[in-house]
Amino acid sequence: MEKQKDITQGKTYILASKISSYIVIELCFLLAILPIIISSFFIIPSISNLFIYLGVGILLSPAWVAMLASILNVQKKDYDHGFKNYWVRYRTNFLDSIKVSLPYCLIVGIFIIDMEYIQNTHFDWILPLFVILGIVVTLLYFYTLILSAKFKFDLKSLILLSVSTLLLDWKISLKLLSYILLFVTFFLMISPSFSFVLVIFFSLAIIKTFQPVYSKTEIKFTR
Repeated sequence: MEKQKDITQGKTYILASKISSYIVIELCFLLAILPIIISSFFIIPSISNLFIYLGVGILLSPAWVAMLASILNVQKKDYDHGFKNYWVRYRTNFLDSIKVSLPYCLIVGIFIIDMEYIQNTHFDWILPLFVILGIVVTLLYFYTLILSAKFKFDLKSLILLSVSTLLLDWKISLKLLSYILLFVTFFLMISPSFSFVLVIFFSLAIIKTFQPVYSKTEIKFTR
């Protein structure tokens, strides 16, 4: 007599489990960034309020790293306790994410203020240099966060690994940059509030792109 197949091994069940896990992760992410969403209704977008925006926005980094870590956990076929797993990863990565985000937000704030000032002077020809530096710093920032979702290296190691990956895997850097630009365009031109709902798709695309980097790093540094 043929053995009855376990329903939990079926493709439909696995797909449904993944989708439900991703929905839970997205809801947890939205809860984590609730202070940002609420503050956006009260803070007027202007240069004078720039550092207030950046200060509140810094909460995005631990929320997003927790999302990446939770997605990686789901892809290891661990579909249970999605809510609990997210907040465990949020607490675990909170301080490191803030440590990475503080200098980044400060640099971005200074860049924006300088660019606002320079464009009204005869030194506006150096604006492209600020844009290029901003792109490089942003890519390094994202690399560090993405790697921290998978590996528990110290901050210095993560930054050095991010620099080497940025220089050696330029194709992945271009893909990451295209994802960031696409998300920012959607945020600014279409719907800022709905953009946060789409972060799960942005994260899934990044994780798929970064699988070769994760694999190489795992082989080289954790085995």
